[in-house]
Amino acid sequence: MPEAVGTGPGGRTPGRGLGHVFVVDADGVLRQDLIIGEGTMYHPGGIDFDGTNIWVPVAEYRSASSSIIHTIDPQSLEIKEKFRVQDHIGWLVSDPLRGVLYGGSWGSRNFYTWSYDGVELAAGRIPVTSSTIRTVSTPGTV
Repeated sequence: MPEAVGTGPGGRTPGRGLGHVFVVDADGVLRQDLIIGEGTMYHPGGIDFDGTNIWVPVAEYRSASSSIIHTIDPQSLEIKEKFRVQDHIGWLVSDPLRGVLYGGSWGSRNFYTWSYDGVELAAGRIPVTSSTIRTVSTPGTV
């Protein structure tokens, strides 16, 4: 159980823990357990592979917090910190043709574009209106 260390952004305590990236083989056998993150930033988010590196955001487990963006070399499994973001980044998508990363915060409230070295190129929110919300139904129930 993470240790509470005070209430902060998002109304949650940041807690403490260890982030894990599991390396499994084609049969699902665990080959390695990579520890990733630091201190209160222990929650790995949605990852992407750009053909060279695996990109992994690791954030505090609460909204409006902080994140570290890491790469993992898929051959050596070396983890490198690339840059830090003052928001909970829950997912990343790499665009190797443009050399940029796209990412979203907790609940996709904020969207970002960064260069691979962490320069923020764009940031914004998508306004939620009735036209941006759609209902998905189970086939055969409507």
